[in-house]
Amino acid sequence: MKKTLLSAAILASTASLSSAQSRSLPEYLADLNLTSVSFSGHIKYDKSSLSDVDYVCYDSEGNPFPVSLDAGRQARMDIEEQCEISGSGTVEIRGSRIYLSIDEVERLSSP
Repeated sequence: MKKTLLSAAILASTASLSSAQSRSLPEYLADLNLTSVSFSGHIKYDKSSLSDVDYVCYDSEGNPFPVSLDAGRQARMDIEEQCEISGSGTVEIRGSRIYLSIDEVERLSSP
């Protein structure tokens, strides 16, 4: 009997938690927007890019993240080809796209 009551209590609390934690997609994205992050991966500069972004950072799994580079002019000048990079910044949500805004470059080296 105790096991049955305990199981029922766990199921009830789990159901309450899952419904209490449910948020709309816009709310969830708003919570993520401008979150501070540290990162590492490869960054590629493509001045002939036809998209609105010249820099793309690839994480360890190869996922691309468009980059806005706020780390200063010297960092932009140092990134002329694909490089290994680590640093800190923020995640920016623009519509359905996730951008990495790089605020500080901690390491930049040739691959």
